[in-house]
Amino acid sequence: MEDASVRNPREKAGFLSLLTFFWMNDIMKLGSKQPLEEKHLFPVETSNQAERLVADLEREWLVEERASEQNGTKPRLWRAMMRVISYREYITMALLRSLYTITFIALPGIVSYFLRSISTASDISYKTTLPFVIGISLVAITRSTGQAQATFNMELIATRMKILNLNRSILEDTISENTINLVSNDAQAIELSGIAVYDISFSVLDIIASMALLWYLVAWQAMIGATVFLAVAAYGSYAAHKAGKIRHQSAAVADKRLEMMKDIITGIRVVKMYAWEWNFRDLVAQIRRKEISLIRIRGFFVSSIYALFFTSSAIAGFISVTTLLLTDTEKYTNVV
Repeated sequence: MEDASVRNPREKAGFLSLLTFFWMNDIMKLGSKQPLEEKHLFPVETSNQAERLVADLEREWLVEERASEQNGTKPRLWRAMMRVISYREYITMALLRSLYTITFIALPGIVSYFLRSISTASDISYKTTLPFVIGISLVAITRSTGQAQATFNMELIATRMKILNLNRSILEDTISENTINLVSNDAQAIELSGIAVYDISFSVLDIIASMALLWYLVAWQAMIGATVFLAVAAYGSYAAHKAGKIRHQSAAVADKRLEMMKDIITGIRVVKMYAWEWNFRDLVAQIRRKEISLIRIRGFFVSSIYALFFTSSAIAGFISVTTLLLTDTEKYTNVV
């Protein structure tokens, strides 16, 4: 394993190995036998090394500054960061996302036609069912494989963006009490925002295609359940906005608390000499209570978003089925 760790196996992996993540088998086997140490980990690929990424960003930033001077506009860091990622990677992500959308729509369509064929056929044979089974299997495999590849590549791109925002010069210019907040909150938000942009990029197409498929396969009653998702999306946007504002408020309170702790530690001799420990303890506790209160409020909004995310499908399905039963009672009465 030590010889293999000289070079990242992903750089020399073939197409099937990259597609199935077979190049990670060696370290997976080793990890199942013993705890992994730093010497066992793969070296970072050249394209993902922080030194190269920062150098590429500096080069693109100079290009952005020159272009802004010529156009008389203000240079934008995000444009330089976006150019660090190659066009090939953008095209790959777009193709993978399009593939996911196609398979997302194709799978329920094939299943619907399969169920109709076996319910109306007088006799069921392998010749009629085998193509549907093969089609369902291929679509499911393609969907899962494409989604895994898209997630992996998007994580790589998001991590690069995170590295670029954690440039050493930025950290050196940041005061000490804000460094932890920058690394744990802001940098993490940058990584998550890249993943969110990928997920949202084709959301409109997914929604339109899903509604058209529901209308065709079920009935207009399915649209009633679809409105639940619109309501959840509206509330999620509002809750995320409120949670973001509260996070900024809690970060400001946390900075104030850390600054006070820094002053206490710096002047600990004076605090001890005048026996001010309890006074400062009460001040820190008061600020901490305010910080915890803001964290709890933000936690309420975030937890409600997650709760609706995991339950909205069941709620929408229940509303759709209930509406279908109430508005088409004659059909189901005849069946009974």
